[in-house]
Amino acid sequence: MNKKLVGLSMIRNESDIIEAFIRHNLTLLDELHIIDHGSTDNTREILQLLKEEGLPIYIYYYNELAFTPVPILNNVMRLLLEKDSLIDYIFPLDADEFIYCPSRIRLESLLDFIPEDRVGMYTWRGYIPNTTEYNPDFLTSFTEQRQENILTPKVIIPRKIAEQHKLTIGSHFMVNEANEEIKSVVFCASQHRHFYTWFIQKFNAEFIETDDLWLGHYPIRSVNQQIKKVLEKSITMAIKFSGGDDVAWENQLKDLLNNNMIISLERLRLIAYQYRADNIEPIQVFHQEALRTERLTFKYLHLVEDSPLPTVARLILELTNKLRK
Repeated sequence: MNKKLVGLSMIRNESDIIEAFIRHNLTLLDELHIIDHGSTDNTREILQLLKEEGLPIYIYYYNELAFTPVPILNNVMRLLLEKDSLIDYIFPLDADEFIYCPSRIRLESLLDFIPEDRVGMYTWRGYIPNTTEYNPDFLTSFTEQRQENILTPKVIIPRKIAEQHKLTIGSHFMVNEANEEIKSVVFCASQHRHFYTWFIQKFNAEFIETDDLWLGHYPIRSVNQQIKKVLEKSITMAIKFSGGDDVAWENQLKDLLNNNMIISLERLRLIAYQYRADNIEPIQVFHQEALRTERLTFKYLHLVEDSPLPTVARLILELTNKLRK
């Protein structure tokens, strides 16, 4: 393995998934650099224990109320490049994103197809949950990949591109100083050729057809995790926008209240299916394949905070204290 591959993430309140995220993605990457944005569950404790194991993770803390991931990720990316001349590629990742590739050797061979003047892109395969309860082995037990009607890319950044250009919100693409999209090389399954026109028009894309590199996406994992996400986002968005135009989380909160805070498995699966998509129903499955065949070994499941209430209560106290200042 000649290349140095580094992951970069900004996370918040991911105690149910962070150990799986770290252990899985480190099977393909050399390091993970994690910015924790004021987690109020046990995410920070789990991260620290993983670091104490000797895993190559680096933890940064951002405790401001404002959620400004774009400048923070770009600043940290620049600092990493300045401090470490050996970094070859940076993989921005959210905590619910898991790299799929058969092996590290195969991953490096695919990266060779990315020219220095282009950014790499691989795409989401969104998973649909098969239970309402928390299952730490979701990487092996969730098998249904949704039919993507909007193919969402995530960037893989060669060092030269990272030094000269900027990430955008969600790390879905990069732009230059004139805010123009950087050309891309897209790793994409042949079944998704009907999306090529959009990539060509937006990113002047070239394509590597492969099923060996994609990004498993698990935004919805259990009922309690979904309720926690909706409550947390609703609180922070209400403070940030003071009742502004972003009403997505407000609408989800209203839906929860209308259903007495109950989410059936059918409804949970539909929420996962509709995540950043324009299809309503019925659910369509693209492929049946778990991301992993072997289970991960977990040490910190006792720190997973399944109930949303303590996390939200601590968040309210934290926000109250900050607003008093």
